[in-house]
Amino acid sequence: MGSENNTLTVAVIDAHLDILRGAIEKYGGSVEVSEIDDLRGHCTIKYIGPAPIANGIKAALKDKFPKLRSIDFVSE
Repeated sequence: MGSENNTLTVAVIDAHLDILRGAIEKYGGSVEVSEIDDLRGHCTIKYIGPAPIANGIKAALKDKFPKLRSIDFVSE
């Protein structure tokens, strides 16, 4: 607990994605944090892979970081 009080940074989000990367890559995907707006609670993520996996990534990040209100996925 306490994650909601921490500043959202690319490094913090990326470290949590490290836990998920192995599974994402097994399904042919890749994920990388592109941009964080800590004040708005917004994150942009470069993602290539199946849509259901993107939904799982979003759920995992919002669960870990309650301060994160919106997540956009881009493919570039």
